[in-house]
Amino acid sequence: MSTRPTGRRRLLTAAVVLAVISPLVACGKHEPAKAEQLPMTSDVAVVVSVHRNAPKMSGQQVLKVLPELTNGDRLTAVGVDGTVDGLPIVDGKIIGTAKSGPDRLDAISDAKSEFVTKIDGAAAEAAESDPLAAIAVAARQLKGSPATKKLLIIADPLLPTAGDLQFQRLGFDWTTEDIWERLNSHKPTNLPDLRDIHVVVLGLGATTSPQQALDEGRKKQLEDLWRTILIRSGDKRTTVDFASAVLAAVPSTSQFEVSVVPVKRPEPPPPGRKPQPCKEQVIPETVVQFKPDTAEFLAPPQARAAAERVAEAFENCPGRLTVTGTTSSWGTEAGRKRVSTDRAESFRSLLAEVLNVSPASIVAVGVGKHFGAFVNDRSRTGELIPELAIRNRTVRVTVAPLPPTH
Repeated sequence: MSTRPTGRRRLLTAAVVLAVISPLVACGKHEPAKAEQLPMTSDVAVVVSVHRNAPKMSGQQVLKVLPELTNGDRLTAVGVDGTVDGLPIVDGKIIGTAKSGPDRLDAISDAKSEFVTKIDGAAAEAAESDPLAAIAVAARQLKGSPATKKLLIIADPLLPTAGDLQFQRLGFDWTTEDIWERLNSHKPTNLPDLRDIHVVVLGLGATTSPQQALDEGRKKQLEDLWRTILIRSGDKRTTVDFASAVLAAVPSTSQFEVSVVPVKRPEPPPPGRKPQPCKEQVIPETVVQFKPDTAEFLAPPQARAAAERVAEAFENCPGRLTVTGTTSSWGTEAGRKRVSTDRAESFRSLLAEVLNVSPASIVAVGVGKHFGAFVNDRSRTGELIPELAIRNRTVRVTVAPLPPTH
């Protein structure tokens, strides 16, 4: 775990009038609330990238995405770096002191300038990136508030290289289920408390040099993971939205390095090379990806391409095809049996469509972790090892001779 060098913490105190007064309030059109009808208060926390290898959200961009707030609301901003407590940037209540229209506008303008300056001047004070830790800090600040509306805005690519998730080691050779078990296995967990909080994510998977850009498949995989983490860290009142806003590529001024996350894409077969005919075809889950604990394809076009390649391998092979689903050791025995069966049946349907045959003509079975090529994916202490677990998550297709007819 990284520690931050000693330095002045950049905090915007409660004495400062923050810049997020809505246009309605700014124009002096806000009607004072009656004593018996007090307005609902809102608290907003912003988790923003201040580290290298990622675009940084400018202060002006932050202002544009903030909701309508008013006097008494609180705004917190935490920067993502490699430490367990993130980088404190802003923490204060919106306090309006000017009563006349011009004075009020001047106060808001001054507050905006100072707020933007704080965001734009923030830079990581430690190496690496631990967005999960920064999210947990921001969530704690929201949880301690009596506000009736709580919003968490995350503006970070969410490619962690420190803390519980270190993607520079894992790359993208993992599944959401396995990562979730890794995070949830620690007691107490380091997961944020997002109960009763609305979460909005901006800039997921956005990168700057030297970090390699993510293709759409990797972005979907990343979104699937973080949607699961954020929703499961909350309750039925927690909502999570991923916005498609494009962040301006404002470079971080941090001098601290962030490790590059390897982004491996499935390599297509060499031109003209066909799959080995009539031999077992093993499709890893990194190719035919499923949504967590379901048989729904994460990237249907990619799954279909895999089915087409399998169909090519068995094009002229006599016998009956069998699709076998396998899993890692994650979950329960019954759960592994269910999900491996469901995924085998899902791929069978896709393969049957490609072959233009009835799904009933293809056998589909799920065996969980009980298959000959299973590799031990647990450490000596019983912790799941995602980079090994992913090797056990496959769909396998074989052909067997039909029984003789008499």
